[in-house]
Amino acid sequence: MPSGIYPRNKNHICVACDVVNSSNWHNHDGYWYCNTCYMKYVRNPAKLYQEYNKDYKSRRLLFRDTRLILDRNPRKGVCSRCGKKNGEIFINTKGRESIVQTHLHHTEYDPNDPLAHTVELCESCHLVESIRLGQVNVRNNLVH
Repeated sequence: MPSGIYPRNKNHICVACDVVNSSNWHNHDGYWYCNTCYMKYVRNPAKLYQEYNKDYKSRRLLFRDTRLILDRNPRKGVCSRCGKKNGEIFINTKGRESIVQTHLHHTEYDPNDPLAHTVELCESCHLVESIRLGQVNVRNNLVH
């Protein structure tokens, strides 16, 4: 049977969620999907997009106001200053739980090598380092 949308049929069972009552059915590669599962797994597979997007984001680098896409992910997922790891939960300065997220920070800019003089820092260490280098105005919270 060709792929497409078919009206309600009592003989169909969705291969993804086992639902039997759906207003629209989709036959894809010989398997029946309810409309919700078809959109989720076949038409717009968000999980595949999230994995691609995760890889894409990890290879991005902001270098002198230009966004670069690198060939490989230079991040290790660990703050080089305090040792916190990506995904760890910690209590922030406001007493709330936060999740560690690391960033690449340039201590100097080398126009020939965008990865030279970069360190991986958690958000709090990144702020401290930016203040130390004069890249953040503490009174106005402005980033230069």
